[in-house]
Amino acid sequence: MKRNLKKAVLNVGKISFGLALALQGAKTFADTQIGTFIYAASNKSHEVVKIDATSFKLIKKIDLPNATSPYVLGVDPAQSRVFMQRDSEDASKDKRTIDVISTETDMITRSVDIPLPSGYSGRITGLNFSPDGSRAFISLTEGDSVLMLSGDLTRQLGVIKTGRTPWGGTLSPDGAWLYVPHQEGNIAIINTASGVLQGIVNVKAGASKWTDGTLYQIVVSPDGKTVYVKVNGPSANGYNAELLVLQPNAGHSELTLVKRVVFPTTFYGDVQLTADGKKLYMPSWGGPGGQMFIVDMETYSVTTTKIASLLQASSFSITRDGMRIVAAQSPAAGNGTSVPSIMSLDPASDLVSAKADWVPTVSGPSSVYPQVSFKLVSTNPICR
Repeated sequence: MKRNLKKAVLNVGKISFGLALALQGAKTFADTQIGTFIYAASNKSHEVVKIDATSFKLIKKIDLPNATSPYVLGVDPAQSRVFMQRDSEDASKDKRTIDVISTETDMITRSVDIPLPSGYSGRITGLNFSPDGSRAFISLTEGDSVLMLSGDLTRQLGVIKTGRTPWGGTLSPDGAWLYVPHQEGNIAIINTASGVLQGIVNVKAGASKWTDGTLYQIVVSPDGKTVYVKVNGPSANGYNAELLVLQPNAGHSELTLVKRVVFPTTFYGDVQLTADGKKLYMPSWGGPGGQMFIVDMETYSVTTTKIASLLQASSFSITRDGMRIVAAQSPAAGNGTSVPSIMSLDPASDLVSAKADWVPTVSGPSSVYPQVSFKLVSTNPICR
């Protein structure tokens, strides 16, 4: 039987682990009973584990020899390889090593060294591919460029100067355009087919000064016509989170501000857009646990709901039918848990249906709650 593999990837900061979902023979993520897997990595246990996403049982452990701080970056368009950064927090090295894991064999098939720019010690925050998989684009936290490599990561094809501190990157639904936010205020727009920098928009300077916060995350509407930029901590509105609603021009060289949405909270996590593009979700992070902020993408009104089971999860994935959330639970003082966890829950009933039986190793005294931040990168059209 032909296998149809789909994946999503989740990364966790200081206690770092990543999720990769592999779907087999299923129409929707929520309907899947067999063949759905989660790949997770802990920077304390130096291993990748494979978890069944239906039963949430541990299936296999994959050793990461000599890894210092593993961090899952993403998957290729063919959905056949998981990419793992093995030394994301080692400031002493002049390179970053990416391990390539086959989803067919669950073995490391190749290790690729990515040289850092001279004088920099940042980690890789984004790995994206052109639709045909022939080009890979890598963002580094410290630097002023996006690296363009061959799809197998073995050859550097170019260096795209985009501005300081590029943070991740998000593809348009058709994969034709890569939007890269920069914490200093730039949004770079890259043509993935040619590797050409189509445009740079600075939203914090000049006539287009739309915010004074930190650009953190970008999501794109299903039709590719609207770009949403999550902004952290702008002082102009009391440090509440913002969402900039932008529209690209026909040539994708410019962005126009359509709307600025202000969330009623200074505690914010990642945002996720539903598959139909009608709602955008953002959970509370670092504040009152269990709060979920929901934006109606037609009216841009914001409502707040309580999902107590989330407690403190700044990254999550919503199924296409909206009936299931897969989330990573962060431990923090006051939220009732001292270790990270991966769970599945029903947002309507607020019931946890499953929780992984694998927990990343946590160092330090048991009385200390480790601070964990999450980032979700998804190439899975079923689980958004």
